[in-house]
Amino acid sequence: MAGGSSDFASLSCQDSATCPVWRATDSNTQRNRTDAGTPKPAAFAEELLVNGRKVAQVNILTLDFIKTDFDRSNSPGTPLDPEPELAFQVANDFLRRVRAYSRAFQITPVVVGRDSWWFRYLTDDERELEPEAGKVRGKGGGVVTIGFPAVTPDILQMVADRWESAEPYGWDFLLLDARALLPDVGSAVVMAAAALETFIAWALNILHDGQPLPNGLWHWINNRDHWTKNPSGSDEFDVLLRVLAGRSLKDDEPALWKDYMELRQARNRLAHDGVATVGGRPVEPEKARQLIDAAEKVVAWVEALLPEVHRRVRTAAVGPFLRKFATQEESALLGPARLANGELGQLPPGGSVGFAFDAKPPVEQANVEKSPRDDGGETTNPASGPGPTQNNSA
Repeated sequence: MAGGSSDFASLSCQDSATCPVWRATDSNTQRNRTDAGTPKPAAFAEELLVNGRKVAQVNILTLDFIKTDFDRSNSPGTPLDPEPELAFQVANDFLRRVRAYSRAFQITPVVVGRDSWWFRYLTDDERELEPEAGKVRGKGGGVVTIGFPAVTPDILQMVADRWESAEPYGWDFLLLDARALLPDVGSAVVMAAAALETFIAWALNILHDGQPLPNGLWHWINNRDHWTKNPSGSDEFDVLLRVLAGRSLKDDEPALWKDYMELRQARNRLAHDGVATVGGRPVEPEKARQLIDAAEKVVAWVEALLPEVHRRVRTAAVGPFLRKFATQEESALLGPARLANGELGQLPPGGSVGFAFDAKPPVEQANVEKSPRDDGGETTNPASGPGPTQNNSA
């Protein structure tokens, strides 16, 4: 199991006798968690010693699952034994302890659907199994990043044209940072919540400047003698936004309001309990991604209430894309990427584009013509002219 995007410098003992093995058992499987290492012998540095011993830099964790018999059936719908989620749970139990005891903050959890993994079924003496009909000898998974963000001439022109504008805004960077921090749920949730708090305070001040409240009332509302008396984020998106713009996120966009309240709940539970939860359930990376998407939509909705001069001008970020590892059967069917919704170029606030991978178009059979051979048989010749082509543009 390799932590593809969780690179960290780890030290592996040269003498295995000094590296303890930690074991945990359940009713079905004995899980053996060993020291971090690579499938091949690690390269120990001659110039780096720890406590007088050579060390090696590694970025892979090997787990041994020991069981009397594993279900290796390759029948469709048969779950992998053991399931990848169990392997990731055990790996993260190990990594969390190593991180805490070593104070190595660079070590981060591995995530199902992001980090690559590979199961190998071995004999008791750790040799490869012989091929057997109807059974697998290994299986793997993960995702791969395709392409790079595209900076187009349009974007460079926008930079030149808007050099004197107030952009970029601090809260906009917080939104980008929240997305960049995924799949680190805690950090991403805190950053997204901070982005919304900063944004709504900024937006309300702009709205107030256009329609001021009388006699210093606005200053009094936002600068009480104790922070607990100041308006909360929910007050700002609801009551104060209705007063200054005639619209309320709570009343006008109940679905976005629900997402906003869940984001706040996740941030508050992290701050008070140490774990980001919603409704008592830990927030998984995909749920955090959905909350950040919702934060972007909340910003876009409120942004449309502001004078146009204060609205962002953006384009779509084209790439990079995350694409899961395809099975051999899937890879034979996947065609080129296409634009599924939206269009490239300048986007309004909240606009987006989406991409999809269509099925690979069928390969046309070339026309053939048959000619007699001297021995009485026939020779098949491709017809003249160009053969079929496949459009690989995205």
